[in-house]
Amino acid sequence: MTPNKIRENMQYGIDIGGTKMELGVFDAQLNTVAVQRIETPTKDYDEFLGAIEFLINEADNQTKHPGSVGIGLPCIVNMDGKAVSSNIPCINNKLLCNDISDRLHRYVGFGNDSETFALSEAVYGAGRGYSKVLGVIVGTGVNSALCEDGKLFSSRNRMAGEWGHAIISAVHQQRYNLPLRECGCGGIGCVERYVSGKGLEWLYTHFGGSPLEAQKVVAAMRAGEEQATRAFECFLDIMAHGLAQLVLYYDPDVIVIGGGISNVAELYSELPKRLPKYLFKGVKAPDIVAAEYGDSSGVRGAAILGRRDD
Repeated sequence: MTPNKIRENMQYGIDIGGTKMELGVFDAQLNTVAVQRIETPTKDYDEFLGAIEFLINEADNQTKHPGSVGIGLPCIVNMDGKAVSSNIPCINNKLLCNDISDRLHRYVGFGNDSETFALSEAVYGAGRGYSKVLGVIVGTGVNSALCEDGKLFSSRNRMAGEWGHAIISAVHQQRYNLPLRECGCGGIGCVERYVSGKGLEWLYTHFGGSPLEAQKVVAAMRAGEEQATRAFECFLDIMAHGLAQLVLYYDPDVIVIGGGISNVAELYSELPKRLPKYLFKGVKAPDIVAAEYGDSSGVRGAAILGRRDD
């Protein structure tokens, strides 16, 4: 970090995932000043809290002034203040937000990963200029959040937009002869077991292919391989139906897609063709666009959440 960028009013955003934590340090205009990534401790809760404290202390030491802090969490925080439904085992059923704030000795803004993504893209990214922005993440998991006029929609249990844990429709289950797969949330047949990076990989084996990473399945589809083409067609169909359900609920102006699958260009040419058949006739579907900030949207949105005036 260069000396002329060391100043007050620094804003820190931390995006916490199942494998890594990423810290972004931003100035008052939300220009990136520094980025740091470390491995996410998943088994020991004290180590998990210590990792967050380490990142913030490092940032404070670099900027020479305590910055504001916002954190994107890979979980739902229930009405009792406890973390639930996380892919990080050590934080489940913990008073996570309270414990982090106590460690850092300052106000901390919290949101889940889809909220920080949606906020970043609505305010500064691909959703600029739209009133209602639906941010949709399709990566290891599937999630969404809604921003209206730059403000997050918040629900009673902070679980609105969890379309990855809606049950796959009987139409698609029968159309593609899909088994109802068990999900880590405890449910059966959740959409994200079919529409996610891992979901696409599983669909490929379902249609007769040997195990492949998601991006390689996409490459095989582009090369015309039958199993990959069938798997991707199924993926698109289920995803289009899921997005249509969100449109029926929220009626957004634009859908911004992020996550590891968002770099598949075919999503933006094919989904607009498929989504309308699951809506009322004559209804105009929203624009569907790729995230502007990609992987950095999470830390940027977290930093915005850390502002007390937001």
